[in-house]
Amino acid sequence: MDLIKAKSILARLQAMINTLESHPQLSALERDLILNYLRDLYDVFLESAAPALPVIKTKESITQSLQEREANQKILEFKFEPQEVKIEPEIAAPVIEIPVPEPLVIASVPPKEEITPMADNNPVHSKLNSIPASILELFDIRKGSELSDKLHDLPLRDINRAIGINDRMEIIHTLFGGQKQLFEQIVTDLNNFKFYEEAQDLLGRGPAIHYKWDHDDRKEKAVEFIRLIRRRYL
Repeated sequence: MDLIKAKSILARLQAMINTLESHPQLSALERDLILNYLRDLYDVFLESAAPALPVIKTKESITQSLQEREANQKILEFKFEPQEVKIEPEIAAPVIEIPVPEPLVIASVPPKEEITPMADNNPVHSKLNSIPASILELFDIRKGSELSDKLHDLPLRDINRAIGINDRMEIIHTLFGGQKQLFEQIVTDLNNFKFYEEAQDLLGRGPAIHYKWDHDDRKEKAVEFIRLIRRRYL
């Protein structure tokens, strides 16, 4: 079981609960994020194999097993009386040699093997399949050949430090509906993730759908924000 991931999810849930103490009104997006955290926590414990419980024998079963053992022991101790067996002399039968024909070898044609498609058991990939295609296109970032594109592809350790004040206000207003606390919580989660697919799943099934990042007036800013996030996982 991945205890580090479980603790990270629990920390996110606790942060959301602390936010609700000061703002008890729960928005639809916050509700979906909490449900998403609960699903991820359920998947963490579902993947761990639970040890089998020990079998506890009751007093009746122990008594029954002792009785069966005593009965088997009595059967083994029972002695049979030997009987005399008369052995009559055997009469040797004439040996007749019969030629054995050579075995006929028939070449068998092996049946055609049916190739069945392998099932995708990766939980991250199965979640990404539920994201609309117009949203997934925003995350399909290709490396550019220009110098400016190569500079934008440099690794990034902290997303917060890479966003300026004016750019931060524009991202919150355009991509997060003006909800500053929601933006800060998601950025904290993105900094804790290890893989770009995790960030794609959180954003693609959360704010990207709720605030319609695929619309023409938000698409350019969304791609710019996603490209910056991708540098965190290079």
